[in-house]
Amino acid sequence: MKYFFPIVLLLLTTQSVLAQSSLEVCNELSPAIEDINQLLPVEVDNITSLVGASSERLSNFCLVTYTYIINAQNFLNNMEKDNGLTLEENISWLKQNESEKIMLNNLKEKNVSQFKAFTNVRGLAIHTVFKFDEIGLPSYKVIVIENES
Repeated sequence: MKYFFPIVLLLLTTQSVLAQSSLEVCNELSPAIEDINQLLPVEVDNITSLVGASSERLSNFCLVTYTYIINAQNFLNNMEKDNGLTLEENISWLKQNESEKIMLNNLKEKNVSQFKAFTNVRGLAIHTVFKFDEIGLPSYKVIVIENES
């Protein structure tokens, strides 16, 4: 299942990059997004699962949103290995406002390359939402692409 999501994304990118407008991209993505939603949740890796995908058309604008759940325990275990802080210290750090900018930058960096084919589509926005599976940990909305029409 780990390779499923990149393959689906590649198919969506290949299919939609040929569209000339954001509305054409939305129209082409809609059936594929419906198909993806039939298969959800999809484990992307041992930390992240894709749990939702949508596309919305608004006059000359298309918003595509992907929603992920982060396995908090696995994420915090990785943090502990990487930074040597305790579980409690990492939870405390995640709850601080200053951590939000760092997390958003890291998440955006991981997402931008996947959606490069869409960078020149005017009127297109691609957002990703990351939510922890534990109550009390913050959620993150990443604006991957937001092109004016």
